[in-house]
Amino acid sequence: MKSSQLAEQGHRLELVLEGTALGIWDWNPKTSDVVFDERWCRMLGYELSEIEPNVESWSSRVHPDDIENCFSDITAHMEGRTERYENVHRMQHKAGHWVYILDRGQVMERNEAGEVVRFTGTHTDVTELYRLQNDLAETVEKYDAVSDITGLGIFETNFETNRVVCNQRFRDIYGLPANPSLKLSDLIEPLHPKDSECVLAYIRDHSQNLLGGTIEYRIRVEGRTKWCRAATRYIKNEQGEVVSTVAVLDITDEKDREYELQSAVSELREERQKQAQMLSIVSHELRTPLSSAHMIFNQLDTTNLDHYLPVLRANSDSVLAIMDDLHIFIRPTEIQVREQGFDSPALIIERTLASLSELAKQQKVLIHVSFDELAAQTFLINTSALRQIITNLTKNALLHAEASNLWVNITALATDRTETLLTVCLEDDGKGISEEFQKAMFEAFSRGKTKADGTGLGLYITKQLTQSLNGEIAYFNSSKGGAGFKLTSRLANAREQVGKKDSGYSEEQLNQTLSGKAILFAEDQLTIQMLTKGNLAKAGAEVTTASNGQLALSALLDKQPDIVLTDAMMPEMDGYELSAQLRTAGYTGPIIAVTAATIGDERDRLLEAGADVVLPKPINLDELKIALADWEHNQTKL
Repeated sequence: MKSSQLAEQGHRLELVLEGTALGIWDWNPKTSDVVFDERWCRMLGYELSEIEPNVESWSSRVHPDDIENCFSDITAHMEGRTERYENVHRMQHKAGHWVYILDRGQVMERNEAGEVVRFTGTHTDVTELYRLQNDLAETVEKYDAVSDITGLGIFETNFETNRVVCNQRFRDIYGLPANPSLKLSDLIEPLHPKDSECVLAYIRDHSQNLLGGTIEYRIRVEGRTKWCRAATRYIKNEQGEVVSTVAVLDITDEKDREYELQSAVSELREERQKQAQMLSIVSHELRTPLSSAHMIFNQLDTTNLDHYLPVLRANSDSVLAIMDDLHIFIRPTEIQVREQGFDSPALIIERTLASLSELAKQQKVLIHVSFDELAAQTFLINTSALRQIITNLTKNALLHAEASNLWVNITALATDRTETLLTVCLEDDGKGISEEFQKAMFEAFSRGKTKADGTGLGLYITKQLTQSLNGEIAYFNSSKGGAGFKLTSRLANAREQVGKKDSGYSEEQLNQTLSGKAILFAEDQLTIQMLTKGNLAKAGAEVTTASNGQLALSALLDKQPDIVLTDAMMPEMDGYELSAQLRTAGYTGPIIAVTAATIGDERDRLLEAGADVVLPKPINLDELKIALADWEHNQTKL
């Protein structure tokens, strides 16, 4: 080749190197000598005369964190494990900053021993490219951070190319695969059938008119419905193509909370209506016996006591029954079970029906009772619950059914060696119950068409009490022509109860709870104080009375009582503080609190204050004796 041609090729190569800003190095690994060109030096801010022609001039300027990888890649190529050498590393500029160098090279010559004697390559300054990449990475990281914080899924759609670009959060919301290729149809497909037409109309209108806006809609993802809120922006790009940018937020939880709030408001509204209904009914039901009692008091004298006293007792029982019903309604989990004991279901029902015989006569209804031999046997049963259920169902028939006859059939069937199924059916020949009322008959304050008064709680309470009997209650249309109720309850077989201790107390045990005992009785209502003291004295107790808690506390210092009875609400010092003060003073005997407010949280508050038992007013001596017997029994276990 002529020298002129060589010169031309050399000039052409120089132009290429200058145009591509490549710096050249030529290294002999055997001698460590390196030839650098001027462009290599200028990348680092040096002149060629300032750089020593050895490998140290390069390695000493490589960032300490990068040098190991450099030599690792160089060694891999020299050993023939890579076709070429390529590495990006940082080198220190003369001005002190770091520049990113793309270092490429290849072994060009080996000696007879196979050792590398010529290794040549180039340096390219890629600092600006790395800066742009870092800026882009930071921008992406910021957008991802915003997406993570806000939960926004973002996508961009080109309506001309049908191309969709989105972030990962949007894919997560829509349940889309990781495949980056998406079309507009991929976003339309998940739309809820009831919302798709609305969303498509929104897209058409806003894309044609280049409008922004927001829209809420539903999508279906893996069989689950999600709610989305989208903020949209439609523009034309430089090519005149319509492009949308959309930020999507998953608002499913927000919608769920909104629905829950609406449901809660609706339930609260219904509850208020029920409360208003309850107050109206209770007011009416209480007014009737109380108005009657008020009229009797105006006419009462010594000549008509025998006539009016039974009426007053009935009125009193009626008021107390209403309060008991309300107590069970407000606190159904506190249905009393202390009367559970050994008794015959058939005899419990017979006694209950006998107590209602006068009412049956007044209503001109004949009651027919039948039971089989097994039902007459003794079982461990919640007698109070069964008695209340039969009372409620019987009163319903007597007062509301407009019947002439009521049939009560009691059967028992031993289902296996350990269990007996008790079945009680009550049927009448009255007007029956409408299909409409049957749907709500067991709800509180539900009342059918009837001429008689009532709170509408009887069947609700019956349902609650049935659960305490481990049983079920159901309505059926009786073949007798009227209504029918079927109660079933599972009882342990009598032979399984042999040898078990009776949970009740003997009469002697109950009587000794009061006989000879010193009782401190705190009550501010003087009439109740006088009557209760008289009843306790008849039971053999020695009673000291006090009109408030402060006086009771003073009386305690004079004489230590065996039992303390206290009203909850009193002036000066109420029953709560008295109970607490007694415990603080070291009193360890039983504290029995009594309250007329049986439908609130008074019981829990009194027990927390130090009372052992809470009983309703007026005090029932039988209940008081059982409560004291329970207390004494528990003391023996300590």
